[in-house]
Amino acid sequence: MTYPTTPVCVSGFLRRAGWNIGPSKDGRAPGRPPNGPVFNDIEAVALAAIAGLGLAQVPHYLAARAIADGRLRTVLADYAVSRGDIWLIRPPASSESPRVRVFATFLTKLIESI
Repeated sequence: MTYPTTPVCVSGFLRRAGWNIGPSKDGRAPGRPPNGPVFNDIEAVALAAIAGLGLAQVPHYLAARAIADGRLRTVLADYAVSRGDIWLIRPPASSESPRVRVFATFLTKLIESI
């Protein structure tokens, strides 16, 4: 199987997989991918990719083991987002409990180490 090497190549890859993503046959309306699973959980996205359901952009920590043992393959590495935003919502400092403060410090150090 040939894997996409640039974002433009993704459309050809998806067409070969049976997705109609370009203009419709009459050239007017864009095509749409077939109905399929929709996820609101990044771990589910990673598991779907491991199961062969398609391409996915997931954090390295979710894909590393599957890449190492050959269940996943990295494509478009030159176009990968290096880091996303992670937010911790917490109460104002005046009402923050010591437990929340300790957890926030732990989480900050953990994220910085990745």
